[in-house]
Amino acid sequence: MAPRGISNGRLEGRSEVWSTPALVILAVMAPLLGWLAPQGLAALAALAGMATLPGLRAPRRSDWGLAAALAAGIAWIWASSAWGPYPLLARPWTGVTAAILAALGVSLIGAGRRAGPRTAMLFPGALVFGVTLLAVILLVEALSGAGLFRAINAALGTAVRPDLAIRDAARGTYGLIILGPAAIWACLRLGAARWLVPLLVGSLLFSAHTMDVAAPSVALLAAVLAAATVSLWPRMGPRALAAGSFALVLAMPLLIWMAIWSGRYDAMAARLPPSWAERMSYWRFAVERISEHPLRGWGLEASRDMAPGLILHPHNGALQLWLELGLPGAFLGAALCASVFLGLSRPGRDPGAVTGAATAAAYLTIGLVSFGIWQEWWVGLGLIAASFCAALRLPDPQAAPEPRQENPAVVAPPVSCVAERVMR
Repeated sequence: MAPRGISNGRLEGRSEVWSTPALVILAVMAPLLGWLAPQGLAALAALAGMATLPGLRAPRRSDWGLAAALAAGIAWIWASSAWGPYPLLARPWTGVTAAILAALGVSLIGAGRRAGPRTAMLFPGALVFGVTLLAVILLVEALSGAGLFRAINAALGTAVRPDLAIRDAARGTYGLIILGPAAIWACLRLGAARWLVPLLVGSLLFSAHTMDVAAPSVALLAAVLAAATVSLWPRMGPRALAAGSFALVLAMPLLIWMAIWSGRYDAMAARLPPSWAERMSYWRFAVERISEHPLRGWGLEASRDMAPGLILHPHNGALQLWLELGLPGAFLGAALCASVFLGLSRPGRDPGAVTGAATAAAYLTIGLVSFGIWQEWWVGLGLIAASFCAALRLPDPQAAPEPRQENPAVVAPPVSCVAERVMR
């Protein structure tokens, strides 16, 4: 009978056959798709998840809290459709669809965790290439008024107004800030961070300012603060971020109410750009509706039927949880956020945990000021970013190998088993 290490090594080798091509293709395609056609990110994540299903394994003990929050959340989504405006299967993102995409997302993130030495050799370079190309494209778009975006659409026979082309091309900045932390870490592994970091940060700030999108710049600040927190306090920093995110999601309606009661809410909105003032009007309307059904909410996707007070959603993920799913949904959403940060706690400094914290903080920040929580492309981007962070939790293939065991009777485990121990 083969030793346990050898058996696990063969299993990991077989799973890497599926995970390596999926992750490398994602690393190149996801940044570009986030700029040119972000609606395809959900399909890309789902296809990659299906491709990696053969290597899917049971969750680790450390993931049980996250898995429980996710499963309970999907169950409550199903239940809330009973009193919501739409039946269970009336919308693309409901019930069974949510469960399927969640399962495929788990498979995709698991592929990143199972990735072995072959992925460690190929994936960082592919990710640096894809994100660097996106940064260069966004600089060109900012200088040319989305000239590339308009030219490609014209070649495809779809004319786009210049102002709408700038708006659509600017969506690439969201992919840049969400995938950027993983790309920076990958570049550190390749020894080229000196040129990548200024390029990514400069491209993000310049293109976001030129194309008039503020959320990515705010998310950059949140990512830097989260990364610094986890770097300085590897064990307690993630726990503090977990507690903060949990409290923020649960207390969001109260925070908006406090701002309104202060009498300065309207004055604050008047001093902001029109898009942000409109957000604040949505938030005021949302907390008023939340106060009417705070326990069970109005039902899944009820915010779609609340025009003109709301247009599609409140542009605040925490408020949308409260509005549609009530206290149980908000609690489970908060627990999900907290579980992500808690999983990054380490006994010592870990670049992987720093990268994960920066990515999660940027994603949470944008989710609190921009997109709806049921937008498939935004969920797909989050799953892809999580799989990239997981794939980079690997020992550097150029690092010195561990010393050989002195006892010749003990069979040395393969490199993939060593990687598994480091990941734990």
